[in-house]
Amino acid sequence: MTLKPDILIIGAGAVGAALAHVLTAAGRSCVLADRQRPGRESSWAAAGVLFPAHGHAEPSFRSLLRRGYDLHQEWAPRLLEETGIDIGLRRSGVLSVWFDGDDHPRQEAWETVEASPFEDAVELDARQVLEREPSLSPDVAGGFHCPEACQIHNPSYVEALVTSAARRGATVLVDAPLTEVRRAGDRLVEAQVGTHRVSPGQLVLAAGAWSGQLGRLFARPIDVEPMRGQVALTETFPPLLRHIVVAGEAYLVPRPNGRTIVGSTVERVGFDKSNTFEGISFLLREAQRLVPELATRPLLRTWSGLRPGSSDHLPTMDRLPGWENVVISTGHFRSGVILSTISALLVEALLDGREPELDLSPYRYRVAES
Repeated sequence: MTLKPDILIIGAGAVGAALAHVLTAAGRSCVLADRQRPGRESSWAAAGVLFPAHGHAEPSFRSLLRRGYDLHQEWAPRLLEETGIDIGLRRSGVLSVWFDGDDHPRQEAWETVEASPFEDAVELDARQVLEREPSLSPDVAGGFHCPEACQIHNPSYVEALVTSAARRGATVLVDAPLTEVRRAGDRLVEAQVGTHRVSPGQLVLAAGAWSGQLGRLFARPIDVEPMRGQVALTETFPPLLRHIVVAGEAYLVPRPNGRTIVGSTVERVGFDKSNTFEGISFLLREAQRLVPELATRPLLRTWSGLRPGSSDHLPTMDRLPGWENVVISTGHFRSGVILSTISALLVEALLDGREPELDLSPYRYRVAES
């Protein structure tokens, strides 16, 4: 039997699942398909911080981040009411700190804050930083405090989105990779998804780091490649931190259960999700530099994820040239969780042929420069 939804979404991570949540709320029929279980790739590996670990300071991208952040505040209670799943939205605030011995220390800390959507950053001297976080190293020289920054429990977030969409009638296909597409003229007319034939009105490619590979099925290059991020988890009960702490490439995310996430590397190694001595050593060294007491705490586990990176670190949200009814929503790099909400609304507008609420021109289809 051929499935005939309004929309076929390829990829059930945060970006694809959020889109299914929005479309089914608007009465659209959806098939949400993933190469494995929903949310088990980059969305699972992420730290769930609603604060960009990497970003652009341009006003258009900051507006995108801000809208994504604001929508999370609206969605969290709604998802709890609809599904009974608490996504763990919690205002932790961010401290972006520096050490005197670093090269350009204050500037790097400021660039992290400048790329965020928040206007309330306050500069603190060393004494003020330690008053807020006494467990930090006394060698910290200063920091910027963003009290609005939040975190969520990202696996619960994707679970809530998928549950919501499924309850509204979405068909969720697991272990179902996209392997074939068939066209008539400029339109996609059928797709092979796992063992299923699907004939959708429109298809959305939201396959994260795998989107570039899938572009070959459409004979179009898609500017996405996997960027590995290694992560560690430590036991920190009683808690050592109240804030999310960022220093250079490293960050510490204290969870309500007394554990702390230590992230994250950025590595161009293809589809290799291994943890390495070098990567994990870097994380643990930076974590101990920030919070010396972590040296005595148990290391619980390590993992890694593959972020969808692009040549300019910006997402693509656009129709795929040459395909009338195919849309791309991918390349969100290190901001996929925070941007999933607004991306869903913008792509919904594309699918409906409506003017999106934010300017999509920076996120149009483009080919990486060789």
